[in-house]
Amino acid sequence: MNIRKHWKSILLSSTALFWASCGSDSESATAPQVPDSSATISSSDTAEPASSDATPSSSETGSNAESSSDAVQSSSSAATKAFKLASNPNATCKITGSLPTGSCIEFAKSTSTKSSGPSQLDLRYQLQTNTTKTLEELEEIEAELENTPDFSAVALYGVQTPSCIRYNFKETFECSNDSTYTTYADDSGMYVLKDSTIYTREEYDQKFSSKPKTAESSSSAEPVSSSSAEPPSPLCTKNDFIGADDLREKFNSDKAAIIDSVKQTADTTANACLDAIPSRESIAAIKGLVARQQICDGDTIVNPRYQAKLDSNNAFVKEMSANCLKDPE
Repeated sequence: MNIRKHWKSILLSSTALFWASCGSDSESATAPQVPDSSATISSSDTAEPASSDATPSSSETGSNAESSSDAVQSSSSAATKAFKLASNPNATCKITGSLPTGSCIEFAKSTSTKSSGPSQLDLRYQLQTNTTKTLEELEEIEAELENTPDFSAVALYGVQTPSCIRYNFKETFECSNDSTYTTYADDSGMYVLKDSTIYTREEYDQKFSSKPKTAESSSSAEPVSSSSAEPPSPLCTKNDFIGADDLREKFNSDKAAIIDSVKQTADTTANACLDAIPSRESIAAIKGLVARQQICDGDTIVNPRYQAKLDSNNAFVKEMSANCLKDPE
């Protein structure tokens, strides 16, 4: 009896050990695998975000939006810029037209170290294409041209264009007082624009100019049509320019004609004296050019400046001829 109990005890112990071993293997084989906390998912397994080049940052977007807004505001302010009348500050004006006139009001200075003023070509161009200057103003340009040597290096058959850096233009304004005003970039005409303010000629001259211009104007701004700032009358230009050599040739030609006429009635004993008479060299010795033609409102005449030089030479030759005919004392 004791032996049976002993073997039964051994059998139960072996069975328990067997099942314990099987249970351990099963748990080891089926237990879920928990990844290590330090493990990471490869970047190749996930979608990459768009690059910074394709998607701007919030700061860049804000900057671009501000720049675009500034540009729109700037354009808008330029289109709606308000102007005012000096005589009526309560009236506001807006520009409704801006047209070039085709005339030059500022020429580039000569690049030559020998001259700091406009070149010969520039001065000639002003005289030939005048649309705004009076005869008195043209005479000032003529005087400058006569004393301006030609320092430009132009090819024999080349063409040099005038160096204009500022052209004249006219602007039209419509104002809240139901009036229209026209101004010019060269400040000619009845009205002048300065610092967004439209002045009458009189107002402008009193405030800014030490030498008022003679244009008629009223003390208050009045409506003006586009024809109120007409070119000066007469409108003149100067053409057909010659230099010292051609002028001397003309002087000598006129001198020869005068002396030949005198010889026809004078005693031959005066011939030697007459032949020794020079032309008016001091008048012919110009440094620059003089125009031979003047065209005013379509009528062409001999340019007065050129005619004055011819008259001076002829008077000199006639006076010297008269001296040759005098009896010796």
